Amino acid sequence: MSDNVEIWKLLQTAKRSESGIWLSQADSTEISDAAYEQYMEGNYPQAIRLFKQAVQIAEDNRDVKPQVHNKIWAGECLYQAGRLKEALSFLLEAESLNDGNSKDYFDGIIIQFNIAVQLPLPLTKINRILMRISEYINTDDFRDCRPMYLAQKAELYKYRGMNNEEIETWLEAIANYIKHPKNYDLQSFYLGLFGAYYRAKDISRAEKAKSKYEEICRFQYKEEKRTLHSMIGNLEMLKGNHDKAWNAYLEAYKIAEENKNNTQKDAIDLIDCGFELVQMPDLRPFLIELSRLRHSESKLKQRQIYRCFANYYKRCCTSGSANKKNLSRMNYYMNKRKTLSDFLNTQYECACYD
Repeated sequence: MSDNVEIWKLLQTAKRSESGIWLSQADSTEISDAAYEQYMEGNYPQAIRLFKQAVQIAEDNRDVKPQVHNKIWAGECLYQAGRLKEALSFLLEAESLNDGNSKDYFDGIIIQFNIAVQLPLPLTKINRILMRISEYINTDDFRDCRPMYLAQKAELYKYRGMNNEEIETWLEAIANYIKHPKNYDLQSFYLGLFGAYYRAKDISRAEKAKSKYEEICRFQYKEEKRTLHSMIGNLEMLKGNHDKAWNAYLEAYKIAEENKNNTQKDAIDLIDCGFELVQMPDLRPFLIELSRLRHSESKLKQRQIYRCFANYYKRCCTSGSANKKNLSRMNYYMNKRKTLSDFLNTQYECACYD
């Protein structure tokens, strides 16, 4: 179903609902399944389009359950694509239709938490959403979802710069997953643990977490291969092998680009790595790409982008290009980054991770 021709056929079929021909729940499910395949491949624009079509069919048929399911998944895809406010709109619509007693509803709250962290909302509001998740996992129907609750806690620790707490929480999440293995992919937990060890500059444990990721992951989707190249790049950066890191990050970038995925993370990795190379490569194509995202709805991502631009012009100024224009740009982006850092530190009530 991931083949482009099959997706095109599904989209043409979905358009029949706009002509007054109501499609069945089976048709809606088929489109939803195709959307999920695209989501797993990291092709979020296509996934969003398909999930929205599935929502339309469910609305035409006045069928609430698939409306809720597809609105929540559309929200997840929009979140991954960086369209946070539109994602939140879909999630709140789904919540208004739901009786609160389903796995879809729980997933919707998880995505709301992720959006709250990325914007970010004040810490009190983020913790309020986390409390809602906690209330669910203390009921019999959702007890098996405790690993996901712990994963959200670990993410919050990451952005608050609390590395030891983050590591401990990821380890607890993995231990809980082993007790309740039916709900989530364990590989995503090892990816989170790898990131925590990477930020702690613990090469040995980061390598072990990467090995566990490789052992568990089936590499059915290109996005999983992209993630592995990114992990390899991170490890090589820690080891000081910047040439190898550059090659690994470039492979990750190519996969994301080929899959029409958001290449922002890989572009940032390449830029950070490029500064460390003896002969700095031409980073302008990646900076041009990031320039389109300077108005991202995520303040966290905005700050990362400003950091890249500030460091780029700083490198230019220290490598013989210290003209007035470059100095001015360096100071501009450094000030923009500082302003955002002050805002984020206030929201998170601590010096947050960059």
